[in-house]
Amino acid sequence: MTSFYFQSTVPTAVADNAIGDMYKLLLCWRYLRTRWIALASVISVTLGVATMIVVNSVMAGFSHEMQTRIHGILSDIVFESHSLSGFQDPQWHIEEIERAAGDQIAGMTPTVAVPAMLSFQVRGQWVTRQVMFIGIDPKTHAQVSDFGQYLQHPTNREQLSFSLREGGYDTTDSQSPTETPTRPALEHAGWPHRRMRVERERLWKERLETKKSAENTAIRSVDQQVHDVLAATSPIDDSAETSSDVTEDGENRKNPFQTARPAQGRAMDPAKEQFTGIVPGIGLASFRNRQGVDQFLTLPGD
Repeated sequence: MTSFYFQSTVPTAVADNAIGDMYKLLLCWRYLRTRWIALASVISVTLGVATMIVVNSVMAGFSHEMQTRIHGILSDIVFESHSLSGFQDPQWHIEEIERAAGDQIAGMTPTVAVPAMLSFQVRGQWVTRQVMFIGIDPKTHAQVSDFGQYLQHPTNREQLSFSLREGGYDTTDSQSPTETPTRPALEHAGWPHRRMRVERERLWKERLETKKSAENTAIRSVDQQVHDVLAATSPIDDSAETSSDVTEDGENRKNPFQTARPAQGRAMDPAKEQFTGIVPGIGLASFRNRQGVDQFLTLPGD
């Protein structure tokens, strides 16, 4: 029977120490893994709570902004009339409301709202928009809404007026934090644009009248030309003079029905005078191009 004996070259004490170190490493790795798992759990819970806080904050801010915007358009309390003609005496109703709860009211204003059609010309073609036409009191309407702060003239933002201004309209968005001009077309808006438009229309009408007169002269028939020549060369008889005298006397006579008619108006000079204006929404007659500049289909003064 043959036996083989092997003898380890590593001392027993050294082998025991190596096994102990291996178990220490395993235990350390185990506890380190457990700690990372716990840390990952804490991080995930923290992210979830932070996400919930951010979402709630965003929704709360959105709700507050929406309520503020709605409150800028609609008042806290609105009294409406069922009749199309509205209240017969709105000032009396305002005084009665102030007498009942005047110390709790910050402001009141009467308005009239009716559906309407807005039409304007762009390059010789008519453009129509279905709108809600609202009649307001310019002195008190800014007390119950944010309407005044969105107007495109600094003076109108202080006190609304439907009259045209002698320039000075905003070329930059007053609600934007940047000072980059996005509305250069408003630089000459108001009376400068009005006078330029009236002069352009006057020149165009003169051109059309000249062209029409030339066409009428060119298409005169031979009979008309002969009649004009004979009328210019024939002597004037007494009957014609008598007829002319009678006609002139008849023209000088007063119309007996004229006294019962109202006095006729005069022609308005659009370059110096205006009717009561309107304040359309800026989105009804403008659009923004790719460069971020607003293009207007109609301007103050049209």
